[in-house]
Amino acid sequence: MKRLSLIIVLFYSIVSNAQNAEEIFKSAETKFYAEDYKGAITEYSKALEINPEHDKAYFGRANSKFNLNDIKGSIRDYNKAIELNSKESKYYYSRGNAKYKNEDYFGSIDDFNKALELKPEAIVSDEPDLKNVLDVYNKTIEQNPKDHKAYSIRGALKTEMKDYDGAIKDFSKAIELQPNYAKAYYGRGNVKYIKGDVSGAVIDFNKAIELKPQASADMPDYTKLLDFYNKMVANNPNDAKTLENSGINKVKLNDFQGAIVDYNSLINLNPNDYNAYYNRANIKYTTYDYYGAIDDFLKSLELNPEKTEDSKISIYIKIVEILDKVIEMNPYDSKAFNFRGQYKYNLNEFAVSVIDFNKAIELDKSFSEAYFNRANSFISQNSFDKAINDFSKCIELKSDNYLAYYFRGLTYFKISKFTEALADFNKTIELKSDYVNAYVKRGLAMYKIEKLKEAIDDFSKAIILDSKCSEAYFGRGSIKYDMQDYSSAITDYDTAIKLGENTSDIYYNRGFCKSRLSQHKEALKDYNKAIEIDPSKKEAYFNRGYSKYYLEDKYGACFDWSKSGELGSDEAYKVIKQFCK
Repeated sequence: MKRLSLIIVLFYSIVSNAQNAEEIFKSAETKFYAEDYKGAITEYSKALEINPEHDKAYFGRANSKFNLNDIKGSIRDYNKAIELNSKESKYYYSRGNAKYKNEDYFGSIDDFNKALELKPEAIVSDEPDLKNVLDVYNKTIEQNPKDHKAYSIRGALKTEMKDYDGAIKDFSKAIELQPNYAKAYYGRGNVKYIKGDVSGAVIDFNKAIELKPQASADMPDYTKLLDFYNKMVANNPNDAKTLENSGINKVKLNDFQGAIVDYNSLINLNPNDYNAYYNRANIKYTTYDYYGAIDDFLKSLELNPEKTEDSKISIYIKIVEILDKVIEMNPYDSKAFNFRGQYKYNLNEFAVSVIDFNKAIELDKSFSEAYFNRANSFISQNSFDKAINDFSKCIELKSDNYLAYYFRGLTYFKISKFTEALADFNKTIELKSDYVNAYVKRGLAMYKIEKLKEAIDDFSKAIILDSKCSEAYFGRGSIKYDMQDYSSAITDYDTAIKLGENTSDIYYNRGFCKSRLSQHKEALKDYNKAIEIDPSKKEAYFNRGYSKYYLEDKYGACFDWSKSGELGSDEAYKVIKQFCK
């Protein structure tokens, strides 16, 4: 019975919340119609707190923000309303208005098109030789008022007779009766263009293209549409939106070369337009310019200021798909196998990437880049001996490849063969004396074989070459730490952290240096940060315990030592026995 009672209480709570949300929504609507938009926003927000899926509340709040000229805020709320209810035409229409005001003209066109698709509505000197024909269609419509083709033809006749308002009404009626009738959109767009309503014409032409029919009898004259977009571009050659819209619609009309011309112009106008590169890449892929498509996809990714791991993966998958096509056309293309292997590697498909590199090498035994790439795949699978063999083969084929020496050196370093690593880093620097990473890694190798002065020299050289190399400051600071030059070590650690080094080790090391200089309050902050980054770092707990002890926080010190012991520190229990009685 208790469970049933709980269910009943929850049910009435849900019903009550829904009722409260609706009451608050009504209050918001009242304030909206009283033009108290700020008050309305407050009430809509309250309703949304109770019911976050109330699409009408998002729509109302969007309208309120629009009236307060918060256009971007209104667009965000219209987006949410549409996400919750994608079938409401007025949501798209209102968002279209907001986008128009935000100068996103083609975005507004898309929304108006969608609103028209969901709920098409009519928009609110005759030539004597056309009157008889017109009369025929008047009678046809009188006899069959649902004949959408008759309305469309009569619209075309009225266009010829320059009765433009009458033509628009007829085309709109045809659209109302048959929302997917491309000819009616084309005809109405033509009239709008004649009347100077260019943006309205673009909306209708876009829709006509979107609805491109299969039956030739229902096919508008799309060649005229191409002429229209070419004229738009000719009249506005430096308008990015015009070029983009023309390019998009030429693709839909299968005028791929014309679309590429538009995207070329768009890229010349704005070389950082990553969307233009992306769209051009898709066209090149469609027209079998596979390597051109790959170049454009990569450029799009490079320029995208908001690139995420997902966007990278998406591009890499596309490139692999393109290379599948290349290999299908020519299964003896060693470069395509090598290239595909690289992008499978980028997708973390290491074992699969090796198969492609194997094939590239099988087709071309002297393909040094394929050996290099396969070596990196082997490293990712912890097959270090195989990686070393491939780097060695790469060097045999191309003895001036400094990266092959460098990466072989890194591989030796990974398996603690520091002398061999040192030899490869020396060769790397001999071939490329300004390669910062080689000095940093050679410094680490020197440190491992206890050549501390030489290590400091290498880290210092790296800093001279690149004053923003955080790893070099960290490395040099760590050697000074070992040499008990704590003040200098702190200076290097400070710089490394400012440059972005953010590891548990660097904060722990700096904290330890500060402890040795009796700067216990500052040390405590660094130990805290080290533990925040790596809560399993027993040394940080152990030494933080000492800092707390010296700051007379005996309870905190004993707690940290206990935690350090929990994590495996034998020394901690000795300290607890001594200080935590």
